[in-house]
Amino acid sequence: MTPQAAIPLPETFDDSGFEELKAEIAAYVANEGERWAERIEAERSVPPELRVELKERGYLSLAGPKEYGGAGIPFSRYLELLELFAMSHASLRMIVHVANGVWRAVDQFATPEQRERFVLPAVDGTGVVTGERTDGFALASRGGVVVAPRGRPLSSTSRLVQAAAAKPASSARRSASRPRVCRSTQPS
Repeated sequence: MTPQAAIPLPETFDDSGFEELKAEIAAYVANEGERWAERIEAERSVPPELRVELKERGYLSLAGPKEYGGAGIPFSRYLELLELFAMSHASLRMIVHVANGVWRAVDQFATPEQRERFVLPAVDGTGVVTGERTDGFALASRGGVVVAPRGRPLSSTSRLVQAAAAKPASSARRSASRPRVCRSTQPS
């Protein structure tokens, strides 16, 4: 597979509001983030409302290109923000980081139709769990180890892993570090 298009990168980054955004995120992590952490630990699950709140605040679209509906923050600067989120509960950090990163692996190989269907919803934060549709991701290693949501491989994930396993070893080595993303229409 060859890349279809390069991820749009900002020509220049206007960081005039970046310090204010960092301060906003630091305050969020210290206040609301701590309340979410307490609730997650008490309930032993991540409430869906957390993702909704993170999306409404724009935190799930920080690293996405403006052309895709994101904030257009360069990845190197986004990592400064992720460092702040990492001071909170791991669930909060991972929601933010996965939302800001998974689309990158798909975008470089996506056709225009796939970009519209999968990448843009991932950037704007709407492309995850909506009740009838579950988005998941799985990584296949050379040893065949698969990581799937809640440890339950999805049928499309199984097909993906079977296809990856069928590749020659040299091809598998090249692609082992590249995330493979799939979408399932099965309820989780």
